Amino acid sequence: MENFDTEKFNKLLSTTKLGRKLRYFDSIDSTNDYSEILVGKSHGRDLKILDGTLILAERQTSGRGLFNHKWLSPQGGLWFSLIIVTDIRPEELPNLTLITAFSISEALMDIYNINVDIKWPNDLYCVDYKFGGILSELKKDGKLQAIIIGVGINVNIDGKTLGGLDNIATSIQKILGREADRELIMAKILDDFERSYNYFSTTGDFKSLFMKWEKNIRYQ
Repeated sequence: MENFDTEKFNKLLSTTKLGRKLRYFDSIDSTNDYSEILVGKSHGRDLKILDGTLILAERQTSGRGLFNHKWLSPQGGLWFSLIIVTDIRPEELPNLTLITAFSISEALMDIYNINVDIKWPNDLYCVDYKFGGILSELKKDGKLQAIIIGVGINVNIDGKTLGGLDNIATSIQKILGREADRELIMAKILDDFERSYNYFSTTGDFKSLFMKWEKNIRYQ
């Protein structure tokens, strides 16, 4: 398994801001925890510098999901966090989680024709098998606030690595029957997210985005 090619990723990326500041690690405890440290060390105007920063790791030793559930994060997946500095209302945080899910869904549909089910509020499924999850956390610093969006996607993870989880979990590789292009997926997710987030933050219209993907949302 080759490491994530940051040079290839940068060439594929077409965003204005998201992912342009990349911190890449071979191994880290948790990308969300590291993001929290970055935000905690920033004050006032310095926090704005972090806007759009992408924290990406080959492996997480203490990856976590909702309710601090442990998240298996071996090499081959996409384990990352985005730092968004925004003035949206805290109650709108779930909207950003869903915009992230919509962006992942759109990327996988466009690249590999994979139909993603979004299990409310933050899990990603293909048919009845989970392959990803999202953990969004809000950190305040005076009038500014940073939203840390953590994402874990089983991309090139084989059945052996999934181990005893293969009866409930899957990966993009298993769905396709071949390895997927992690750099392309990562770039496409950020492209789609930036476009949708800019629309939402400018217009306040989340309904249009929701209606486009409502058919993919499962509530149980």
